[in-house]
Amino acid sequence: MGFRDCLLIFMLILVISPICLLKGIVATELTDANFIIADFKKINDGFLALGNLELSFGGQRYSTREIGIALFNRTMGIIKSKILFSDQPIYAHSLHPLSGGDIAIVGYSLSQDRDYEILLVIVDASGDLKSAKRIGGARLDMASKIIQDSAGNLLIVGHTSSFSTAGYDGFIMQVKPSGEINWAIAIGEPYYNDIIKDVIELDDGYMIFGYTWSFGAALTDILVIKVTYDGKIKWAKIIGGPRYDEIYRAKKLSEDSIILVGSTWSSGYGLSDGLLIKLSKDGELKWVRAVGGKEAEAFLGVEVVNDRIFAAGYTSSLGAGGNDILLACLTLEGEVYWARAIGTQGSDNALSVLTLDDSSLLLVGYSYENENLRRTLMVEVDLNGNVKRAEKLKTILRSDRIGEAEHIHSLSSCVGMSTNVAERMWTTILNFKTVDLEVKEAHLNLDCLNYVLHCVEDLSLSPEKAEVKTARARFTLTLLEALYIWVEDNLDLIIL
Repeated sequence: MGFRDCLLIFMLILVISPICLLKGIVATELTDANFIIADFKKINDGFLALGNLELSFGGQRYSTREIGIALFNRTMGIIKSKILFSDQPIYAHSLHPLSGGDIAIVGYSLSQDRDYEILLVIVDASGDLKSAKRIGGARLDMASKIIQDSAGNLLIVGHTSSFSTAGYDGFIMQVKPSGEINWAIAIGEPYYNDIIKDVIELDDGYMIFGYTWSFGAALTDILVIKVTYDGKIKWAKIIGGPRYDEIYRAKKLSEDSIILVGSTWSSGYGLSDGLLIKLSKDGELKWVRAVGGKEAEAFLGVEVVNDRIFAAGYTSSLGAGGNDILLACLTLEGEVYWARAIGTQGSDNALSVLTLDDSSLLLVGYSYENENLRRTLMVEVDLNGNVKRAEKLKTILRSDRIGEAEHIHSLSSCVGMSTNVAERMWTTILNFKTVDLEVKEAHLNLDCLNYVLHCVEDLSLSPEKAEVKTARARFTLTLLEALYIWVEDNLDLIIL
């Protein structure tokens, strides 16, 4: 027997043995899956939650290829839930309640040729599936955010590598609720990354936000682009300092002003700091603020209540290891009232902040109970940042078919939360530059995607078309993929 034959047998033993050893454990590990929040929206009857189901096993977290949708009442009780699954890995990023009562969901799905494509799912008000489509080009395409405009069209933003041999381009597309593409635009320069994270509608079109390595950016700069209703770029600007500056969320204050939140390394203190920017609808910079300490901070969500701006995210500057939720309160003119660090004994992050009523806010994110296990975390605070209650969404029971989940475990009460005034946090006014980009095809790479993107009607998400697999089979496949990746990455070590 030669060296190659011995190596092949060794590799087969390495890949197959762990699965045989784990068979007795898998069944108990797969009774429940963690519902990890991806998006959270306020509606008339309460709140809509979108999440991805994942498992913690063997020191790693694995996706279950399932998406969860849950409806909460105003007191955070769960009214109903649905689970969607596919024969290919799917991951959800954003949802939006539509004017007719349906709900639109976007994310990405692994295609048959192992590239990611945009996932667009429409469910009715009860969570029953109406349509599921893949939209994609030649390579990787991922959606970050979806909204519906005043004309009923869907706006989807994200990033794509279908038009570049290296790096990503940002994109915006206008889609009918039926999934038909009206128009789409890719934005970027070759060999650089351009990421679009959010979109809002104004009275004369759309404004999209993200960050870019293109157009002479020092490291990353914030990218702001105005797009007309028919898909023409009106203007584009980059905003930033000497280092990394990124935007994750935007909120319209009025028809004339927008608040952006994200992170910055340009302040020069600590690592990253939470970033807030106020812009006019024409992209004029009104003010910039950074909030941070000696370690890392970022803002991931923003809300406005009673003429106060509330920005939520995370900080690692104040806790004893790991992250705490960072909540800051500012005036509309950018003056900081206060900053609070809120956290459990684990590591906590807030992804969204929403209004519960005139005196309360809801922070939604996740908490790590240990290195590899995280839970969805919901914290109610008053307008001074004091914790009123905190609960963890433990699990959402699995289903092998699309339909109402049999049960969702109740939120656990009495989560031990602490609130600290962030006295060691500091705020500063940053002198960011604003650069107007020339809007021409050679510079901004305004590629029309209409003739390249394709829409696949039959994404097997319905129980009639989907092959029903057991939880064990789905997890084993995921584990196999992880092991093959490990073997490939460590081939040199195996040979040695």
